[in-house]
Amino acid sequence: MAISNRKKEQIAHNVIKVLYSRFLSFPDNASNNRNAPFHIAFLNAFVDKLHGRVQNIPDYISLSSWLHGLNTSLGQSFFETTAHILCDGEKRDFKNKQIYSKQVSAIADIMIDLKNGTQMPSVMREDRLIENEANGILQNASNFTADCFFETDNEVVAIELKSVRPNSGEIRGEKQKILQSKAVLKNLYPNKTIKYFFGFPFDPTSETDIG
Repeated sequence: MAISNRKKEQIAHNVIKVLYSRFLSFPDNASNNRNAPFHIAFLNAFVDKLHGRVQNIPDYISLSSWLHGLNTSLGQSFFETTAHILCDGEKRDFKNKQIYSKQVSAIADIMIDLKNGTQMPSVMREDRLIENEANGILQNASNFTADCFFETDNEVVAIELKSVRPNSGEIRGEKQKILQSKAVLKNLYPNKTIKYFFGFPFDPTSETDIG
């Protein structure tokens, strides 16, 4: 699907905002960095490894700190804003919503089955179990935020934006959060299909940069 010129302009503006902010914070003088004495001390042990690759350890530390700030800007602003532009979506908070107690039990059972290996992950099965238990006593659900949220005539789509290669412990928590969030969304939008995805800025396993 082709990207419209309007969206290309919006994305370009987003790129310029990030570049401008990082230009303003670029470390021109490493002598002003007074926050990394332990980094310098430990890196001195790697002088032979850094020889020919790093000319100045204080400069290297300053640039590393700056690069960390760039990573933060990309993760917290650029990727999210770009995702909103591409799908005409938004970041949306869901607070003080409710979920059926039977749905909570169903989600707990799903997580136990996955942990024990008695069931393989199955979106269709999990959605069916959650929807079948949409009755009985209501209770407060955990608040959650969809990093990118949009809806069509037939679907509600929520996306959790993640850095590449998240660790397995993090994913277990995110899986449970997403199952409960899908139950909340299904209760809010009973006549629409609920889809909840992980979104990654790029594929680190691809042979090309944009594969």
